[in-house]
Amino acid sequence: MGFLGKNTCLIHEKLGSGLFLGVALTNLEIEGLTGNVPAPEPLFGVTARRRRPPKRVAASHCGSCTRCIEACPTGAIAPDGGLDAGSCISTWTIEWRGQTPTDRRAEQGGILFGCDICQAVCPWNQRAAANPGPPPVRGEYGPLPEHTEIKLADLLELNDDIFRKRFRRTPLWRCHPEGLRANAMVVWDNIAVGGLP
Repeated sequence: MGFLGKNTCLIHEKLGSGLFLGVALTNLEIEGLTGNVPAPEPLFGVTARRRRPPKRVAASHCGSCTRCIEACPTGAIAPDGGLDAGSCISTWTIEWRGQTPTDRRAEQGGILFGCDICQAVCPWNQRAAANPGPPPVRGEYGPLPEHTEIKLADLLELNDDIFRKRFRRTPLWRCHPEGLRANAMVVWDNIAVGGLP
């Protein structure tokens, strides 16, 4: 499928790291499949798991490039590869639900949810964006019209019911209403003290 970059993202040589991986587990036969199709077998819950040798990860094709390491505002990407999740803005704003470490809030800057800086500076993604091969992003994966203009002040006052109605079935759902409010407060404070680049 690709190789693991220094930023720990799976990078496809033509698509970069901006891709969806998915799988459907089924014991149904699917007509129209061609090529080397495995024989149908029972679902995992029905049969014992078999031990298989671990798959080898393709060697990194990052070479001497260190753009992701240099661009990371928190230094979360190790020079020899690997990610310190506890220092990653995505962890703070999504998984920890707005619990950015108090002494590191300035490093979050104006980032409200997640962080893709390491992917934005990656030459593999820049090449993929210039490649006419990948299909355009489907409309259902784009922002909903009601989400294209959100004011930071509105997020500070967002109540739980409005959050549920507005952000259900969006990625923002992962940080919960209290997390989104806390993230908005960090960004608000950074703007107030001039902590934004």
